[in-house]
Amino acid sequence: MQPVPDEPEKNYDWTEGKTMDDELISNLQCDVAINIAGWDDAAINKRTADVLRKAAAMVESGDLETGFIDLRDDTGKKVGTIYLDHSEGGPFTDETPN
Repeated sequence: MQPVPDEPEKNYDWTEGKTMDDELISNLQCDVAINIAGWDDAAINKRTADVLRKAAAMVESGDLETGFIDLRDDTGKKVGTIYLDHSEGGPFTDETPN
């Protein structure tokens, strides 16, 4: 691992400890659609947050492949979908989304 520069470089990848100029990058498109109904906003918000936490854990663990995946609440009821698209892109540029 390269030492962290004193002055942050443009395009410095803090997680890898190297600059990203002239390197290929990976892209992830992630779309989430959740439809939850309930008696009050607090209950809906909690159920939605629970589903999002589960989805985030699955994404972080690498368990999800590219495509559509059903999202389910604690009772097993389908409440939405998540779409992931992993792809490799071109070199890192100033126009690359962060």
